[in-house]
Amino acid sequence: MHALRREPFVAHARYEPGEILGQGAQGVVGRVIDREARGRELVAKVFRQGAFREDTLLGEFALLARLRVPGVVRAHDLGRDERTAAPFLVEEYVAGDDAAAWVQRAPAGERPARLAGVLAGVARTLAALHDAGFVHSDLKPAHVRMRPLGGGGAEAVLLDLGAAVSRARAPGGAVAFTSAFAAPELLAGGAPSAASDLYSLGALAWCSAAGRPPGPFRARRPLRDAASWVQPSVAEVIEALLALHPRDRPAEAREVLRQLGVAAAEAGIAVGTPPAPIGRERELEALQQAPSPPGRVRYVTGPSGAGKSHLGRELVTRALLAGRSARYVAFPREADPLLLRLIAFFRGAERAPPFVTPPGEGPPLLLLLDDLDQAPAELRAALDAYRCRPAVPGGAAIEVVATARSAPEGAACVALGPLGDASFGALCRALGVDDEASVREAAVASGKNPGWLFASLGRVPLTKDTAIERVRGLSAGACATLAAIAIAGGALPEARCALGFGRGGRADARGGGQPRASGERALGELLAGALIARREAAAGALCTLSAPALARDLAAALATPEVAEEVAAALLADPGAPASALLSAAAAPCTKARRAELHERAAAQAREAGLRSEEIQALLALGEDADRRTPALLCRLERLTRDAGVGAAHPQVVAWLDEAAQRDERVLVLALRRRAEKRARDGDATAAKEQALAALAAARRLGGGAAEAFALSTLGLVALMRADWAEAEAWLAGAQAKLPSAGERVDDVEGERVDDVEEVARLHHNAGIVALYRGQVDGAVRTFEASLAVKRTLGDRAGMRSCLMNLGIALGKASRYEEAFGALDEAMRLARSLGQVAGRGWCLSARADIEVRRGDARAAERCIEEAWALAASLPAAIQADLVIARANVALLDGDGRRALAALAALDPGVRANDPLVDARAQVAEAQAYLTKLPAEPRRAARGAIRAARRARAAMLAEVEAQALDVLRSARPGARRAPAAATARGGAHGAQGAPAAAQGAPSAAQGALAAAQGAPAAAGGAYAGPGMTAAASGEDGALWAWLASVATADGAAEAAVGSRAPSCSSRGPSARCSPWSTSRGGWSRPGAPTSTGWRSPRRPGASRPTWRSSR
Repeated sequence: MHALRREPFVAHARYEPGEILGQGAQGVVGRVIDREARGRELVAKVFRQGAFREDTLLGEFALLARLRVPGVVRAHDLGRDERTAAPFLVEEYVAGDDAAAWVQRAPAGERPARLAGVLAGVARTLAALHDAGFVHSDLKPAHVRMRPLGGGGAEAVLLDLGAAVSRARAPGGAVAFTSAFAAPELLAGGAPSAASDLYSLGALAWCSAAGRPPGPFRARRPLRDAASWVQPSVAEVIEALLALHPRDRPAEAREVLRQLGVAAAEAGIAVGTPPAPIGRERELEALQQAPSPPGRVRYVTGPSGAGKSHLGRELVTRALLAGRSARYVAFPREADPLLLRLIAFFRGAERAPPFVTPPGEGPPLLLLLDDLDQAPAELRAALDAYRCRPAVPGGAAIEVVATARSAPEGAACVALGPLGDASFGALCRALGVDDEASVREAAVASGKNPGWLFASLGRVPLTKDTAIERVRGLSAGACATLAAIAIAGGALPEARCALGFGRGGRADARGGGQPRASGERALGELLAGALIARREAAAGALCTLSAPALARDLAAALATPEVAEEVAAALLADPGAPASALLSAAAAPCTKARRAELHERAAAQAREAGLRSEEIQALLALGEDADRRTPALLCRLERLTRDAGVGAAHPQVVAWLDEAAQRDERVLVLALRRRAEKRARDGDATAAKEQALAALAAARRLGGGAAEAFALSTLGLVALMRADWAEAEAWLAGAQAKLPSAGERVDDVEGERVDDVEEVARLHHNAGIVALYRGQVDGAVRTFEASLAVKRTLGDRAGMRSCLMNLGIALGKASRYEEAFGALDEAMRLARSLGQVAGRGWCLSARADIEVRRGDARAAERCIEEAWALAASLPAAIQADLVIARANVALLDGDGRRALAALAALDPGVRANDPLVDARAQVAEAQAYLTKLPAEPRRAARGAIRAARRARAAMLAEVEAQALDVLRSARPGARRAPAAATARGGAHGAQGAPAAAQGAPSAAQGALAAAQGAPAAAGGAYAGPGMTAAASGEDGALWAWLASVATADGAAEAAVGSRAPSCSSRGPSARCSPWSTSRGGWSRPGAPTSTGWRSPRRPGASRPTWRSSR
């Protein structure tokens, strides 16, 4: 112990000096007693006169005092010696041994665990300290105190925060470090850094193990020569920290935790975990457990101040110390290559993960995305798509936890609310708030949110009103600097802020001061007022608003044209300025020319960074100026909005295309196509086709090629949207034939070769819908899978949902039920996240159809009821699908009367205007008349014939085949299929038998084909029991019975138009003579034909989502 000096080391009215604990280059450290709270044990460090710039020291202290990092000694006050005017820092006093003594005094068997505990505790604290933009610079055993905890453990606490405020050091002032523990670059005169702190951590650990510092690099022996009890794996971690070159050391403190966790696991050492955040123990435990139900993404949600980031960091620390691979990524994160890798991975490149993922059967890599609200929109959308998508076999195993204010609908989340009374009281006591009255006052002020408790103690976070109130007390220079940071969107490089902004800074300079000194004084004011904070970025430290959400409000209140011009000039001069900052600066009061310059630069930066939403924003702003609305800009903007799946959200783009088309024919084709698609979506089929034909003519005038192919594609889409399958097939086939073959590349309006993969994918997707209706199920599956892959790459979630929906329908028709359910489940999650109520209903309707095919009436019923709860938001066609699905469930149950009652609810207008609905309903009615008791086979036959003719007219081959099945089942003596098989569409629905397996179609099919003047459908592709019997030679009996139906009931003859076929003989070998078709009469065609295709439609089947394809 040092003897007390006759003259106290500090003189202050509040603090009573005690014993001196030590002296150094920066000043003297000693015990003090707070005369206002004598039970509080404190330490004061009195700085040497002139060691710090006093105008910035206050700001640094304020920032450090608000930090509240676990494992860092708490700063209480910054005062001034009343005798010498020297500044002094007051910290809490921490009892316990220093790090080296704590390890050395342990029994031999406990030393390995204690050494690992010191390393882990200090590395954990350094990670948070470095995140906040601080470095300690003077780590050594004496500055790490092991505070005793219950159960014999101890917590490492970093002391001497005076070294951490090194940014306030006066020019020429001494850097606080101890030579034996300092990194080589510090000894050579370099500035303290995170890397030098990690070297000092290694030296501290070496000294704790060996009893002495490591010594010079070239003379250093391996650690185990001096301390053989240290396990080799742990010694390797310590020696890696002591690498001579900073780049050879671990990249960051969390990497030290990861390496230590692996090393401790190898050595069998139990590294103690840090205490859980007070009041969040249950939430932390839930996050450490595997998610249930299994999922790849979980959100930690809650309002500002709920402690989301603190909880997330603790989760990562515990994972690393347990030997699990984990990564921590905080936002905002501008111009970082990691962003593009993350976006690509989440969009579907799962075999190219952004991190090295652990091999084997261990837990997946944990990725914490902190403050996701500050991430680019592309990453947020890509993460949601990753959440909705099932894991890819062979893909990287990554579990994501994201902290955000809210989570997408349907996402798994851990919600943080206010603390309970007991937890809040414990947190208050940990922060030095002891008396009950103060605790109650803090509870009212903070709403029992931990962040707001810190706010009441440290003046953050801010609201708009409190921020504006504090601004009134600022100097002109500080006010201008705050305005500049807000104008730039909430963050500016610290080096630029230190130069100052506005007239206040220049006025100080004219008065004899230095501009940089003026800027640093302004930063000190803002830090002291808790208006800004500091954050480390790849390019250097950034000054950020304490409440980034207030950037727009503060800019509106404080921005002046002069400051806005300075910020714009600074950003344009910085090649790494992010697009978000450029866009934010463009909203400030600057000149029109400067605003355009900012928008052009923002568009270029966003395009280079792959941030489509920011490029769209910049191009939309440029497009407001007619002089800058070039064909190239418009075509780029149109493509971006289409790729993003938000084209409909920007109708102005179509209007600009129309306007540009008047002046430039190169834009005309695109403008006409987009207008035609909009008219088709609006239900104006005639105008849509006219404009699409005009686009085709214009494309041919310009030389055809890809422009002609896409015009044909638009014609195909227009035909699809009016359910003209034959025309759609013809147009789309022509479009595919016209596509350029070399990589399907397209010339833009400037003649540049580009890959418009979205346009090509849309063409193929629509062709896949036609293939689905043609019964080419395998081809449709391949097409939808290829289109889906493109949509994933582009990040178009709405397009993904459409592709997945149709893929699920196709897989269901191929009897690949589990895969179909997987696709529909992902589509459902996307629809829910996007707020697409109709999309959810469509998915449920499709799932109900698959359950009907499988014969599971109860599962189908659940899907129907869940979808029907959304009926108010569903289009009429989907509601009709659900009504028919209910009838099919009744048929599965063998209840024909209930099926008829369900079908009675169909809207007659929908039946009249939608042949698909009407034909399916007629088939279901015919099935119901066969199922009810007593059965009515004649009525069923008439209904089946009407259904077949309606389906033939609309080219709905699957519905037609089902109608023929019912027709055969209705004839006298037929072996009728059970109701369940009938509801499933016969054997064709359950078995998916190929056309060749069933032989040629029946004569009845041929008659129906001839009656409509169309090629015969391949009913053999859906051959049910009745069709098999017909193919076996029972056609004569069938036609004889049809004749009896027609002649016995005049109404039937009028409705069906049947005449009895003329049979040359009776008996099994009887043959019916051909009939000719005339108005009101049947004929048998000369030779039945088969197109060999399978329609995707059947009663209960979900319609493909061409109506929603763009």
